[in-house]
Amino acid sequence: MFVIICALFPPPPDKAYLHTEALIPRIEVLITETRTDAGLADYWTANLIRFLSNEKIPMGEISGDSGKARYWENDPLWFKTDGMKGGLPKYGFILLDGINETAILSRYGPPKRVENYQNTIAWIYSQGNSIKFNPLFGDVGNSNSYSSDVVASYQAINLPSATGQIAGTSRVARSGRDSAGHLVYGPYLDPIPGRYCIKITYQYLIQPDSHNLSFFECIIHTATGEIQLDRAPLRFENTAQTLLIRSVTIPDVNSGKEGLETRIQYEGSGDLKIDSVTIEFVNS
Repeated sequence: MFVIICALFPPPPDKAYLHTEALIPRIEVLITETRTDAGLADYWTANLIRFLSNEKIPMGEISGDSGKARYWENDPLWFKTDGMKGGLPKYGFILLDGINETAILSRYGPPKRVENYQNTIAWIYSQGNSIKFNPLFGDVGNSNSYSSDVVASYQAINLPSATGQIAGTSRVARSGRDSAGHLVYGPYLDPIPGRYCIKITYQYLIQPDSHNLSFFECIIHTATGEIQLDRAPLRFENTAQTLLIRSVTIPDVNSGKEGLETRIQYEGSGDLKIDSVTIEFVNS
């Protein structure tokens, strides 16, 4: 009987419901004005907008404390496709209800303009500085957060090392001076599944033994261990700088805390210099 009464005489919508319902027409206009796909908001606001718009507005959820992508009780795929056009969606604005303004400023930088919709503050970003899901870091950001949407490049000096010494922005391991070990390793990214291009710039300063070449390998760390995705020798052609290019497919697994790791293993033969490591997202 109670269920029947509730169905026939539902309780009136609360203030949050009515407030969000009134925002939806303006949000639809805002998406058109910014030429983006959606906006970002905290858990409650984003879910209510999606519900009241019949899922027509695919709002992304971010943490109110940090501004980072929020995955708890959330579908990560909402960050990785706009559901209509394919590819990575662009977010043109952030609704600040329940959001730490200082965290948003630190992560995304100042907005192009600020508007107030019935006491909901919206930070609106320019199309050139719109926010996207970054497949390499598994999080949302813009040019203030990352230098590129799909490329992460590291000079060797900025990566961890277990052998060799720093030489300018490179790392060098010398036969007879340095022991075998990882000349560089890292950078421990949290990428989405898909195909990636990895580029290693290296140089043999002294020719190695052809039967004892140093090598590159790519590892994905999971909750139960590590999976080797690729391995290739660093071949010697001459003493000029050499570019190694590898294609790696990252599987859909629950990555561990360390995520994606590249390693350059120095085998103690020849003098080897590593200049840089670049990881580029190709497609999912």
